[in-house]
Amino acid sequence: MPLTTPDQSDPPTTVIDGVNVKVSWNAPYGHGAPIKSYKVYIKRGDGTFVLEDTYCKSSDPLTTSNMHCKIPMAVLTGPIYSLQKGDLI
Repeated sequence: MPLTTPDQSDPPTTVIDGVNVKVSWNAPYGHGAPIKSYKVYIKRGDGTFVLEDTYCKSSDPLTTSNMHCKIPMAVLTGPIYSLQKGDLI
């Protein structure tokens, strides 16, 4: 059976969880193959996207199985992302 690429996932959802932002997603259809990792990209204040692999480690089996990660709000409003409260990520 040839390997196939999973379907694109739906956009993630975000909620404020204490001092963190919880990023959650649903598993896309994998065409019978297990999904072993996810990559989470965050939209920066300047409109570019950055791979978030510090708090949303794609290699972490717990992140993959739980289908969510938590990013501190201080990180999102800091110099890497430069987001303001209410910005879409």
